[in-house]
Amino acid sequence: MASNFMLPATSQNLTTTNDTLECLVLKFERLMQQVEDGLEIRDVLHHKDGRSIYCDLHKKTVCLKGLLSEMQCLLDKQKEELRSFKVNLDDIHALQKKIDRLMIFAMKNFSPLNVSNSNPTLPNLSHETDADKENAPVPVKQKPQTKPHKAIPSLNHLTEKQLQTVPKYVKGHLSLVLVNAGIDEINKVLSKKYEFLNRPRKTLSLKEEKRRAVYLEQAKEVKGTPYSTFFVDDDIYKFTTTLKTKKKTKNDVFLILRHLGRVKEMHKGNLTRYCILSV
Repeated sequence: MASNFMLPATSQNLTTTNDTLECLVLKFERLMQQVEDGLEIRDVLHHKDGRSIYCDLHKKTVCLKGLLSEMQCLLDKQKEELRSFKVNLDDIHALQKKIDRLMIFAMKNFSPLNVSNSNPTLPNLSHETDADKENAPVPVKQKPQTKPHKAIPSLNHLTEKQLQTVPKYVKGHLSLVLVNAGIDEINKVLSKKYEFLNRPRKTLSLKEEKRRAVYLEQAKEVKGTPYSTFFVDDDIYKFTTTLKTKKKTKNDVFLILRHLGRVKEMHKGNLTRYCILSV
């Protein structure tokens, strides 16, 4: 791969230029010292040889001017060589990046481990016959994995011992049978609600979509909290019998479950959430 960058200045050229400049500097310093010495003895003009001495100093001053010009030329030449060197160095860096990209491309596409999966335009070098192609197994399309349904929550029945821990003023007239019957109706509400929420959306009608949106809106404030599993009074009216028709029985059942720490009621406006805290 060719590149149109200039030939960089060699280290030998730079060294030679530096040596020449150093010699000129030393010569310049010597002449300056002689001129300064001459200025210090300018009273020597009154001497018979004073004029010839100052003529010699004048010549040296002229030489200094010439040396300064020569030094300036050498400095300009060095600056130009440095600029050329920087341009060539940038070209070399750009070329190195291109080479690196080509190497990465070659390693990815022509590695011995990936010869069969390399550039699709390359010919297939395997000796596969038509018979082999016919007998090759047909790839089986894998079914997309369905999202697992969330477990449907439910409350366990109370035992006689658990009910005995509830004070008389809390459980009222309810027997163990009536309390567990109320728990059965609560579990029915939970089952109906969460089975509905687990259904794929594409199977829902427009009316069911609106109902689902209501459930999700009700769940926003308690999402990610211990109170995220709940139902509301509308669910009780839709899916229960005793809890819907017998208000006192409903109140006593929920009072017992609240006392045992299984249920918590959360009121906001006209909405009451019956949150399940433990089974």
